[in-house]
Amino acid sequence: MYSTGSNPHIRWNKIWGGQNGGVLVYNGGLGCLEENEIFDNAMAGVWIKTDSNPVLKRNKIFDGREAGVCIFNGGRGILEENEIFRNAQAGVLISTQKYPSQSHPYLKNNRIYDGLAAGIEITSNASATLESNQIFNNRFGGLCLASGVNPTQKDNKIFNNHNEVEVAVERGLCLYKISSYTSFPMHDFFRCQTCNTTERNAICVNCIKQCHSGHTVEFIRHDRFFCDCGAGSLRNKCKLQGDSSHENDTLYDSAAPIESQSLLADLEFF
Repeated sequence: MYSTGSNPHIRWNKIWGGQNGGVLVYNGGLGCLEENEIFDNAMAGVWIKTDSNPVLKRNKIFDGREAGVCIFNGGRGILEENEIFRNAQAGVLISTQKYPSQSHPYLKNNRIYDGLAAGIEITSNASATLESNQIFNNRFGGLCLASGVNPTQKDNKIFNNHNEVEVAVERGLCLYKISSYTSFPMHDFFRCQTCNTTERNAICVNCIKQCHSGHTVEFIRHDRFFCDCGAGSLRNKCKLQGDSSHENDTLYDSAAPIESQSLLADLEFF
């Protein structure tokens, strides 16, 4: 963990088994992480937050129990020639919540693959420059962009991703079927005015069609979420999900992209 004014060179280490993230760079931190193995951490392998601008080069970031690299709230950074693979959420998640500056990292010549969610996810109000990356064999897709996101792209190879979110939508499934509450597929999400769903609720397109047919509904945006209808946190039972798990939506906010379930007490939601 390092912050304001820090500029370390961290090289040839194994950073693993942490109960939080592997490396946290925040509040304008700089530095270089080079040729490290960062794996099996309970949260993201690397956090880059609040106007920090480090260099990550030739690292292996893998088997994380959340995302590989999370870049939040004005985080920038240069990610070059890294191998980012087999992480439980996005290989690289880029997001800006209520923060004055936009998250905008530069990713070049990285290989991002075998993820259990998307390769790269960029949520509303964030962006990136993506050049010559290979993004492949990720469960939810290679590059997933929220409404209004238009990153700069050049010579990327995005191939052989499974696109399970689109497949589930085409099959008429509730997206909670493929995500549970542990991941956040990116797709169109809605709220139901008839059911008085709040800003903390999101409903997938198939539940809108089947479970909320005839209701007054509102399209919010294309972004990452899990479906509260399928999770059983709305008053009416989901017709697509069967027995719901009745997860508590005060613990898992679906409408806004979040940093970690364990950090919810410290976050401000949309």
